[in-house]
Amino acid sequence: MRGLPILVSIILFSISLVTSKSYPNSVVDNFLQCLPKHYRNPSKPIAKAIYTPTHPSFQSVYELHTYNLRVLTQANATHKPMAIVAALHESHVQAAVICAKESGLLVRIRSGGHDYEGLSFSSSVPFVIIDLSNLRSIKIDMKTETAWVQAGATTGELYYRIAEKSNVHAFPAGVCTTLGIGGHFTGGGYGNMLRKFGLSIDNVVDAQLINAKGRILNRKSMGEDVFWAIRGGGGTSFGIILSWKIKLVRVPPKVTVFQAGATTGELYYRIAEKSKVHAFPAGVCTTLGIGGHFTGGGYGNMLRKFGLSIDNVVDAQLINAKGRILNRKSMGEDVFWAIRGGGGTSFGIILSWKIKLVRVPPKVTVFQVAKTLEQGATVLVHKWLQVSHKLDKDIFIRIMPVTVAGTGNGNSTVRVSFIGHYLGRTNRLLPSVNASFPELGLQRKDCTEMSWIESTLYWAGFPNGTSTDVLLNRVPNKVFFKTKSDYLKNVMPKAGLETLWKVMMEIGNMWMQMSPYGGRMAEISESETAFAHRAGTLYLVQYTAHWSEGSSEATKKYVELMRKLYAEMAPYVSTKPREAFLNYRDLDIGSNNTDFEAAKVYGAKYFKGNFQRLAEVKAKIDPHNFFKNEQSIPPFPSF
Repeated sequence: MRGLPILVSIILFSISLVTSKSYPNSVVDNFLQCLPKHYRNPSKPIAKAIYTPTHPSFQSVYELHTYNLRVLTQANATHKPMAIVAALHESHVQAAVICAKESGLLVRIRSGGHDYEGLSFSSSVPFVIIDLSNLRSIKIDMKTETAWVQAGATTGELYYRIAEKSNVHAFPAGVCTTLGIGGHFTGGGYGNMLRKFGLSIDNVVDAQLINAKGRILNRKSMGEDVFWAIRGGGGTSFGIILSWKIKLVRVPPKVTVFQAGATTGELYYRIAEKSKVHAFPAGVCTTLGIGGHFTGGGYGNMLRKFGLSIDNVVDAQLINAKGRILNRKSMGEDVFWAIRGGGGTSFGIILSWKIKLVRVPPKVTVFQVAKTLEQGATVLVHKWLQVSHKLDKDIFIRIMPVTVAGTGNGNSTVRVSFIGHYLGRTNRLLPSVNASFPELGLQRKDCTEMSWIESTLYWAGFPNGTSTDVLLNRVPNKVFFKTKSDYLKNVMPKAGLETLWKVMMEIGNMWMQMSPYGGRMAEISESETAFAHRAGTLYLVQYTAHWSEGSSEATKKYVELMRKLYAEMAPYVSTKPREAFLNYRDLDIGSNNTDFEAAKVYGAKYFKGNFQRLAEVKAKIDPHNFFKNEQSIPPFPSF
């Protein structure tokens, strides 16, 4: 401890050389001098967690968990942080909250780095990054079929740890295994089991959140309104989510996947270490940070069966604006509600989640069928739109249209992959799908049976036979991209599909995905968690343009083309408001972090009728609006 002030002095001197043009020296000095006064674990000195611009590892740490090169390039030019606190202990997060608040600095909270608009690592005003990726503990209790998952874990890690324990348990979350649990859950957390189990947030039973005072609250202490808000309301408006408590779901030992298409990976890995019949419903991307993934809801391919990740969270740890660590009890049910889908960064910094594992069969089935426009894809998609949300909740069929080279004349076309996941074996899947959707022509040769943990690799795009150890890889692929989202309440007519294909081919480098709801998603009320897109919602649509050129001209070109596509789709999607998915962050739909009325522009799109309640929760836990970003939730003015 004696050497720490000297080390901090060295940091202060070196950072002043490079930040004098951007930040007043006094602000920098105050923040760094404050940090060692507020951490409480001598075995993990906070000096080892601090990265300033002159640190040799600063740039690599800054870019490590950031994969959208479009926003990273912009941030590198103008919006880099004063410092990064890569927390090694909960008290580091508390100290960073307290000291940033005292120094008048904004905080950005990053778990997996999948924020599509870079709000977890950039800002136009002086700020520091609190990086939660080292806080990735996953503790699974098979007796209660629950798990505590820290916000820095990925969906891949969660799936891995579930599979270690059981081959018939799982968790409904995203198919991307690099999703950070922290952000994934606060946005809802959807995946390929959502029709069976709902979103991730539908399986969240508690959380720990740090509020603007630096206190760690659990579900009880944050209150049910905050607990509601963080499950689908985007947690960063309410605090920093440290961890989620989730309940696992049961799945078959083998499931079927079909395609006609911690980090989450770490979470899955740890579950698989314990059980072959337990899982967790979260994203398919295995590099998603659990922290952000859960606060956005956390959806994956089991959402129809088990709901969202947040629907399976039972507790959480959160650091509030005073630097206190709160669990569900101490944060209170209102805060616990808010961080499950309300975007945790509006309310505090979530350190960990306690999740309830779900039971899955020892075998599941996956399959893939692909058709181009010339092979009748339009007719197939139109039929899929009519039936896929009505199928048995054990069945999840996503479509992924992508632009590809055409044949003969050199023009491009669109290929649509129908990618399926079934919580059971092929002999039960085929009669069900072929009775409701015979046009797909699904055959046994299209299907593969595997364990649930193996299916997470399939959905993440890994080749058959890949070791599950890949789930522990936290580094996502980096690419320039722009994403927008929509919700469908009605079946899109063929004319709408033809318009969609036309604009996709004009853009060129583009892919989409449409995910069916129904099932468990339709059984949970809009107000149960902060994630409001439930009954009446048929499909979630994601549009993504990607490119390799790093020029501003290329970025402008593709962003404008995406805006054109978005405008063309207006007649066919939800209206009043035109709804959007929080974890597909899109600054085009509005930005404001201080005025409630102005924030309604994007708040109503992300949260529908839950936005005012989220703002009321915000007024309770963070009345001075310490936790804010361009699309955070401001305090309700008269609450």
